[in-house]
Amino acid sequence: MKKVCYLVAFMLVAMLAVSCSDDEGSNGNRDNPNNPNNPENPNNPPAESGWKQLTNFGGSQRNGTVAFAINGKVYAGLGPYNDFWEYDPATNKWTQKASYPGSGNNRQYYGAGGFSIGEKGYVGFLTEFWEYDPAANEWTQKNYHGDRFYFCFSSENKAYVILDHMGSFWEYNPATDQWTQKANAPTVGKGAYMSNKGYLININRCWEYDINTDQWVGKSGLQVHIPNICFVVNNKLYVGSGYNDSSRKNDIIYEFDVEGNKWNNKTSFPFDATSSANIVAVIQNKAYIGLGGGVDFWQYIP
Repeated sequence: MKKVCYLVAFMLVAMLAVSCSDDEGSNGNRDNPNNPNNPENPNNPPAESGWKQLTNFGGSQRNGTVAFAINGKVYAGLGPYNDFWEYDPATNKWTQKASYPGSGNNRQYYGAGGFSIGEKGYVGFLTEFWEYDPAANEWTQKNYHGDRFYFCFSSENKAYVILDHMGSFWEYNPATDQWTQKANAPTVGKGAYMSNKGYLININRCWEYDINTDQWVGKSGLQVHIPNICFVVNNKLYVGSGYNDSSRKNDIIYEFDVEGNKWNNKTSFPFDATSSANIVAVIQNKAYIGLGGGVDFWQYIP
């Protein structure tokens, strides 16, 4: 009987030892793609969808803000001021960066536009075009011949911009710092890039631009007269804020089904974004959106 008890006790100790060893090894090897503690593990559940309020924008409330993402951080600023800010999702904090050095219109920058390519950001306003380097926190003036940004989106290595109210459409190559004229756009508005195509939305219409063929094609219209934000998450296009017509404000984000060529109501804004939501940047399939009627800043996961 004693031998049986000793044998059972020995087996229990051995099992506990193996269990502790496995847990320690699992936690200590977070780079293992099968480790549940590794955020890149494909078996982990996706982040919860919906809205999450973040730290308020570091500057003051404003309209006409320029925003883009570089290396996992959001950069935003301008409008009525030349200040420029960095948001770090890892710390949920805003840090003021070097101010935009370009000329303003009575020290205001309404109508400025911006985009990012690789590890640099670009801002154009009036007759000036500047490159921002986050690593050095420096601005460098670049080649430009436009009036203002009326629409823009960037692909992996080039940007596409409407540079006047007549729809003059240009491609910018940062490697050569040169602009190449493309087929005129049918209108001006907001837009985004998805699967080698750009999408332009305005006046209840949507157009698709094919980078390879340099052609515009009309798509299904959207009942948002003048949207304020447009972004892409998980290869889907989202549009929101602005007005449904000249007087009725829109507080809905719409999702565009490219294959079905139709729009679906996706969600409503949790803050007053109907007239002036103008910060939007996407990092790791999460959209960062502000400012609304104040300095609100939110994360949205479709």
